[in-house]
Amino acid sequence: VQEAHQIAGSVLEPLRAGDGDPMWLAIALFVTAQSGYFLESPDTGAIIDEALVTLRSLPDHPIRHSLLALAMLASALIEADKGHDVAQSLIDEASALIDQAGGYYLPWVEYLRMGLLWAVHEDPVVIGQKLQLSLERLRAGRSYRVMGMLESDYAHALREIGMIDEAAEIYRRTIVLWQDLGHRSAVANQLECLAY
Repeated sequence: VQEAHQIAGSVLEPLRAGDGDPMWLAIALFVTAQSGYFLESPDTGAIIDEALVTLRSLPDHPIRHSLLALAMLASALIEADKGHDVAQSLIDEASALIDQAGGYYLPWVEYLRMGLLWAVHEDPVVIGQKLQLSLERLRAGRSYRVMGMLESDYAHALREIGMIDEAAEIYRRTIVLWQDLGHRSAVANQLECLAY
């Protein structure tokens, strides 16, 4: 993460000066912001804002839709700590873009969006309904690993609020998925969660 942050940050000034395709600036800003978030960099919010402005100025393209949705969701992560209204607005706008995005970055857009929805909604039924829509999109794109990650995370969240039977049902299903994918450590994790 540190290396990605340094490399992306090092090309920002030349790209800001107009040396190259604006899409590269948007990508560099996004990588800087995303890595900065994990590194808890103090300028992450400002970089995300710049990425949003840059991406909004670009012509329509599936990659632009995906990156813009990801940037909005990254911004929503920051805003979720301040209040649900702004975060929810960003999630809604990003969700509309996801439908136009096609296959570019779709698995990670869906993963981030579902994590944020759980942060701003507390109704597990609503989250479960939205999860099913995400799983359908991921299944159509054959993104089985991210499907497993989403379902596992949802099961963990259900377990934490006492919905043990519902979580156990998901664990039984995801054990099979992870086994089919050959991901032995994930199978072990799901077995551990089911035993818990």
